[in-house]
Amino acid sequence: MTRKTQLEQLRELLADPTASKEERDKAVEEALLAMEKDEKKAIGSQIDEWTLAADMLSRTQKEAERFPHKSPESEAVYKKGIDDMIRMMAEFQEDHSYRDFSKEKEQPEFARNDVVVLRPINSGDVDFYIGIRRQHSLMFRNTIDIDHHSKESLFLLDVCHPESFFCVIEEAKEAAPIGYIGIKNTRFDIWEIAVELDKQYLHQGYGSQSIVLFLNELCRLTGHTSFQAVIESDNIPSQGCFEKVGAKLIGLCRGGLLKTPEEQDRFEKAHPELIDDHILSLADCLGVMPGKLLSHTLDYRLECPL
Repeated sequence: MTRKTQLEQLRELLADPTASKEERDKAVEEALLAMEKDEKKAIGSQIDEWTLAADMLSRTQKEAERFPHKSPESEAVYKKGIDDMIRMMAEFQEDHSYRDFSKEKEQPEFARNDVVVLRPINSGDVDFYIGIRRQHSLMFRNTIDIDHHSKESLFLLDVCHPESFFCVIEEAKEAAPIGYIGIKNTRFDIWEIAVELDKQYLHQGYGSQSIVLFLNELCRLTGHTSFQAVIESDNIPSQGCFEKVGAKLIGLCRGGLLKTPEEQDRFEKAHPELIDDHILSLADCLGVMPGKLLSHTLDYRLECPL
């Protein structure tokens, strides 16, 4: 189900006079979660239609709460808010075309060298992909274990958009899956790359080999040359991997968990013990206060061919 379809279904539920407040609240929360997974609103970063829609839905919910549940005023607020969101997304997508990788997604392989093979990800990779994400992301683990979202729905939200293109990384000799790599959203002028490896395959050169192979093939096929990597400040192996292939650290992006400046400020002040020598070095390089590295992610840029 696309997120536009999800919003349309949400609109129908909110207009249903038999729907309970609990049903409505749950539907709004699920829609916000779906949108927030793609949110990259940050210092100098790119904003997509889902970020804008999430902000609009949050404001709509707060506005509707000023009126009694199921009142005409509440219904009118929800109807206008969701209609505005759907219209905004249609206009955004019309103004921001994406690169269609449908042909590449149907191929058995995207690219290979003597070290790794990149094959387009498919529905049979759900368990593998979820397993890799669980290894590296506390937020992702909580989404499954605490919020009880299905593996299939998270897989679809992460990698199955028409504007994205993801591949499984396989070890060339054994044809064993060892990680994934992909582009999140080709509507942007600068495409963001995501890559993660099974922990047992770290520090063996697979990451840098995959990045160079993937981006150079994208550059050859599409002519696209500018790419972005958003990395946590404490993820030293990933930083080293991207720096190894020539990525340049240019600034900070807002992290996914801390949404407002107030939340960021509270977290920075509450956890000074997390500031280590590496974070101090990054802060000095970027000319920012060390605490900012706790609430923001690192913005790396690459120019291809590598």
